[in-house]
Amino acid sequence: MRWLRAHAEKYGIDSDRIGVFGESADGHPAQFLGVTNGVEEFDFGDPLDQSSTVACVEDCYGPCDLTRSYGRSVDANIGLLLF
Repeated sequence: MRWLRAHAEKYGIDSDRIGVFGESADGHPAQFLGVTNGVEEFDFGDPLDQSSTVACVEDCYGPCDLTRSYGRSVDANIGLLLF
């Protein structure tokens, strides 16, 4: 987000209207970006003079409850996330 905002004029982007979309596994990082807006612990990365805030998030059936095993053992799911 920061890089996008820093280069918005070059690419003709309205930096006040940046949204993210994620489908399936990509839905999780899209959700994460949306729910961490303004949370200081997640606010890092260059260029720091730009905001990482997004205007909207669209998650198309991405996983949101990573505490469930969804039919597999929890250890198997953790292995999938790590590799």
